Amino acid sequence: MQVSQQAQHQADGRFAPGASGNPLGRESRAAKLARRDARAAELAAEFGGLDALTAVERVMIQQAAELLLGNPRSAEDKVRYANTIARLLGAVRKRRGEREPHVPLRERLAAESVR
Repeated sequence: MQVSQQAQHQADGRFAPGASGNPLGRESRAAKLARRDARAAELAAEFGGLDALTAVERVMIQQAAELLLGNPRSAEDKVRYANTIARLLGAVRKRRGEREPHVPLRERLAAESVR
């Protein structure tokens, strides 16, 4: 019904001011939270799942998931989102005592020269 009404109102190919081009409307809050929780579960899998995290770590993972689902408006915002996500995940790693394995520079250079 709504689609046929929209077709009548947009004879020139444009929507009237204030009218949406999305017949389904906005995504509901419950759907947004479900998407965020699914992404948070993906991120938390690296740390043993959401149940293995403390409350603070869980909040950090959820914040990172929200940023991943966000829509940065500029290139600068994309960099800010990426840096913030990296910092949040790094903070969770640090709290859990996990560290990236340190590979000395000589070994990295030797591995690259072999290629």
